[in-house]
Amino acid sequence: MKDRVLMAYPPSDIPFLPPYEEFVRLIGLSGGMAGAIRNVAIEMGKVPPDAKTLRKAFREPVTRSVAERMKAIYESRISDSNAIDRIIEEFRPWEELQLRSNGASWLPAIRSFRDLILKDRFPESRAEQFLQTRIDAEYDFLKEIKPVVHAKTRSTADLELTQSALKRLLQHHTFIGKELIEEACEITRSDSGKFARNASAEQRFWQDMRIDFYYNLLSQISLDVLESLNTEDITPQAREMLVTQGFVGSLAPTVDQEGNITFPFTHLLEEWRRVFSGEEEEVLPLRRLADSIPHPSDEQMARLDPATREYQDLASQARETRKTRLKEWRSGVLPKDDQLEGFVLNLVPDQAEFRYAHFRAQLSVIWNRLIKQEVARHRDDGALYQLKEGLLFRYEDIWGNYKDQAAKTMAA
Repeated sequence: MKDRVLMAYPPSDIPFLPPYEEFVRLIGLSGGMAGAIRNVAIEMGKVPPDAKTLRKAFREPVTRSVAERMKAIYESRISDSNAIDRIIEEFRPWEELQLRSNGASWLPAIRSFRDLILKDRFPESRAEQFLQTRIDAEYDFLKEIKPVVHAKTRSTADLELTQSALKRLLQHHTFIGKELIEEACEITRSDSGKFARNASAEQRFWQDMRIDFYYNLLSQISLDVLESLNTEDITPQAREMLVTQGFVGSLAPTVDQEGNITFPFTHLLEEWRRVFSGEEEEVLPLRRLADSIPHPSDEQMARLDPATREYQDLASQARETRKTRLKEWRSGVLPKDDQLEGFVLNLVPDQAEFRYAHFRAQLSVIWNRLIKQEVARHRDDGALYQLKEGLLFRYEDIWGNYKDQAAKTMAA
């Protein structure tokens, strides 16, 4: 369209890198990129385009005036005044490909990743390096298959070339099983001339590709945390556990024979019951764990005499609310950001320890969302294979590839 600007590149169906919009929603921005831009505008004292226009901006080209307003919002948030121009230059090769991609959306996202997740925790992040490597690898893959994708007709040889490029990409950059890659990419041709693949293997293949990305990213974040923790005074037993399980391995989701899932945040709550019990081999009663959940009446109660009827009524109401809230959390309902922060702060008042405990809790909540997303996708796609056969419930398999790096980090 004349004088219209593309603010986001159309996403690819190949989740070697997931769409950035998906990642944004997983980390808790339910409004996606449109909501993130609106929040930044409000934070920086700027008037954002209306909600409908913002949502449209991440699906199709918008007018130049809308694009300029959005650029101004980006620039107000990024301290480096030349950053936007550099991003635009980095984006040009992707535009020349004229192919749907996810890497193009992740280019500016690396800075957002630091703003939203890492903040000032890790000056040189392995997680950021991992993302950049994936972006570069996706670009090289798309550049290789561009002639086939743009061809008016495709032969069996063309499809085999594309599949060969995809196999190399995944074998060099993922931990997806070689047999699954081969089985899912095998092309067969029916008597009618149509191309087909093994549907069950293909469904698991695409899901494992998504999970491989997130579990590798989670492992890279764990290595970043371990490097930071290595400067802290921690016991040899804790160091060994960090090597064998990583920062979040003990929170990995599990599923029983009946298909009942225990989510990462639920594992965290049970772990904290043991950690904060004060007694070895004892667990903190649920009632006492619930006492740490913040309640709207906390400030009012702090000003009252505990002997008064008003205080006792408020305390009784708060106790029941906390009990209900904890029950919801243990069943898979996620806490709001302010609830989570207050809860962790009540449990871990020491600021240095709170920093790690809160980050760990945030990661467990994000992990919960990922599990729910993938369980729903598996169901909606026909549930063609047993979910527990894939990578979703096998985080330890991915972390196993990072143990040597973890050991070296903790020994430094």
